[in-house]
Amino acid sequence: MALQVKFELTEKSKRWLKKYPSDFEEAFYKALKKGMWYAERQAKASFGSAGKPKVRTGHLRRSIKSDVDRKYGSLVGVLFSDVIYAAVQEEGATIRPRVKDFLRFQVGGQFVYARQVIIPARPFLGPALSDNLTKIHQIVRDSLVEQMNRPEVI
Repeated sequence: MALQVKFELTEKSKRWLKKYPSDFEEAFYKALKKGMWYAERQAKASFGSAGKPKVRTGHLRRSIKSDVDRKYGSLVGVLFSDVIYAAVQEEGATIRPRVKDFLRFQVGGQFVYARQVIIPARPFLGPALSDNLTKIHQIVRDSLVEQMNRPEVI
């Protein structure tokens, strides 16, 4: 799953980019980092609400991270979790036994047997980006404007 965010540069930004390419890239890097940090906070805050993962130990919520990667001359904002079951929570899954005919697990002190278990999708990363695109754009734009108006740069 990937979401792309497109930023259109103003004429002032294009002039600044042309005149100070490394300064503009660094300013955009910092601005995008702020925007991704906001998305990270939103993903963590969504836990426990309707249609989102519940919190038992907090491990999945603590594992959510954001970063900005420099790839192929572009800056890419990334929101991720490295917990093995994060994808199952995000996209849902059907679990079936591999060796035996039934799955066996405990629910409330009682053993349960099932041919399969369907885990519904409880997306938390995708919505943290898609539901907050306007705010992320605003954070990036405001941060860029703030950095571009520094007298030593313009």
